[in-house]
Amino acid sequence: MEKKTGIKQENDNGAITYKDLYLGAIGIAYFRSIEIKEAPGEHASLFVEAVLNSDTSENAFHEIEDTISLVYKKDNEDKVLFYGVLKDIAMDRDGDELVVRIKALDGTCQMD
Repeated sequence: MEKKTGIKQENDNGAITYKDLYLGAIGIAYFRSIEIKEAPGEHASLFVEAVLNSDTSENAFHEIEDTISLVYKKDNEDKVLFYGVLKDIAMDRDGDELVVRIKALDGTCQMD
């Protein structure tokens, strides 16, 4: 496959990287860790630890809604990787950075 300069080429194996991801609930500068777990008979879960954008205020943290989505872009279209309900959320300061930790369960937990 010939690569053309100046044109963004998709990853050869179609992998999603951290730079392709964003949270639908709050502005993230970068992710420190992301974990999605799925197991038969259990709700899928998401754990995220991320640093907030420098222009995101602490007030924005308190305005996060009850649902959250982890989204990636492919072919200029948003694709939802995880959608769920917030279970735990915390914010800490690490030097000059605001770090948020989020735990969510998939939407099926609302049927319990």
